[in-house]
Amino acid sequence: MKKKCLVFMLSILLLLAFAGVGSANLFLNGDFESSVPSNGTGNSWTSINIDSAGGWRTSLGNPDGNFILNSNGTSSTDPTIEQTVYGMVSGAVYRLNFDVARVYSNYGSNALSFQVYMDDNWLMALFSSTDNEYLNSGTLITAPDTSALFSFRAETVDDSSYRIDNVSLKLYGDNPVPEPATILLFGLGIIGIAGVSRTKDSAKRHF
Repeated sequence: MKKKCLVFMLSILLLLAFAGVGSANLFLNGDFESSVPSNGTGNSWTSINIDSAGGWRTSLGNPDGNFILNSNGTSSTDPTIEQTVYGMVSGAVYRLNFDVARVYSNYGSNALSFQVYMDDNWLMALFSSTDNEYLNSGTLITAPDTSALFSFRAETVDDSSYRIDNVSLKLYGDNPVPEPATILLFGLGIIGIAGVSRTKDSAKRHF
């Protein structure tokens, strides 16, 4: 009887683990509470073309930590921060979400200078007309594979610079069915536990 209870409990725990996948944020350090170097890689992010007026900040985020995309008004380079996200289910739909606020407005107009890419494929663009006033934005994406590179770029059209914070990527809508290999391993594990239990019970009855 105890063995049957154990099998049942393991089944419930594994099913709950599958269900929990949908609520997990696949971006690491998406709230920028840990520092990110300018023009380098650290704490899950890589930044490129960042000058001294840009980079990681501990204040004026939404709240606290954030990252400023600025390249000293140079139109030939786009200040960029990016991260390769792992653990996606190929073909599943995800919601990409983030907070963004314009800074240094005297350098730009209302051009769509903040742009987002996935594996160098354009996803979306936006602008904000008020400095340090955060907009919550995002888009739906279909996972091209189990991983993808997400890039956030500013100054793409004019010299408008932006803060970014609270980046997340979560499953949208219903959770995808676990891959067949996962289901098979789950089933074999439960069968194996049950089989061991029956074998031991049978051996006890013969003595």
